[in-house]
Amino acid sequence: MRAGGTQEIEAFSSFELEAIQKIKPGEILTAKGRLMDFQRGISSETCFLVAHSLEKVAERITFWDQTPYADLGIFIQGKLASEGEPDFSKLSFIPSLRPVAKFIDKMKDTRANESALHLSTSEATQIVAKQGSLDASTMNQLWSSILARRFSSYQSGGLKALAAFDACKSAVHVGEEVDAILAEQPGVAKKFKALFEKIKTTPYDGSHYWQLQSVDGTAVLVLGTVYKNELSNGGVQLIDLQWYVTSGYYAAFTCYELHPLEMGRTAATLIWRGDYTSISMKQMRKGVERMFSVNVMIQEVKKSIRFFLEDLGKR
Repeated sequence: MRAGGTQEIEAFSSFELEAIQKIKPGEILTAKGRLMDFQRGISSETCFLVAHSLEKVAERITFWDQTPYADLGIFIQGKLASEGEPDFSKLSFIPSLRPVAKFIDKMKDTRANESALHLSTSEATQIVAKQGSLDASTMNQLWSSILARRFSSYQSGGLKALAAFDACKSAVHVGEEVDAILAEQPGVAKKFKALFEKIKTTPYDGSHYWQLQSVDGTAVLVLGTVYKNELSNGGVQLIDLQWYVTSGYYAAFTCYELHPLEMGRTAATLIWRGDYTSISMKQMRKGVERMFSVNVMIQEVKKSIRFFLEDLGKR
């Protein structure tokens, strides 16, 4: 193996150099993030090795079709082009699905100035106007409209341009959530500075996507963007930023650092992954509950990685 990649990751991560050097394909190192002063913030780190080229791994991270893996809870997902009208034609709500039924219940309970969903007062008012006819067609049109406006705002001005969730009991700004987490992760903020600058200055310059997934048993709509930065030493950094989520958590971002390695004559990639989330569940804000939520996060991340490795092996 090349030593450079392991030393690069050891320098900023929670993992010891010896553990990284001994990692075997299929093994996943994990580390809990420390409790943040920012009470909604939770984090974890993972490190793993795959017997595939860096180019293949980076391409798959940029857009991985997770819908075949039911345990990941991704019902539908699609790409969004940077130019032209965003395409949400695949969006389809099936009320017979329990998570979707719970999502509809939250829509029915929404008021112009109060909602369990993450909405601006304008979006909440738009939903209230349609509460008498929340059939699948109406919901598809309604949410396609809301998501399209959110996407347009993000394209033009990034996180600062996004409307606050002021239909919540206390207004939440996604950009402030991300900044609050980064303020407590100075090593990561410095290491991925170029990509976080790109998010601020050219938010449109990434690979955009949307998802309909299940979070804690409720259907959730997600808008996200993956950003990429090539390092001078042959490595690659990526950030997967989920900048609009309808409930469950306010924002999430996953940082990746990839380094090419060699296993005999086989190309391999060493991957460090850091997951950071601003949770919106009140019951998880205290120390014990937040540590429990970090444990859950690690298990979910490990599950996702295992399916990711399975998918890499198929194609």
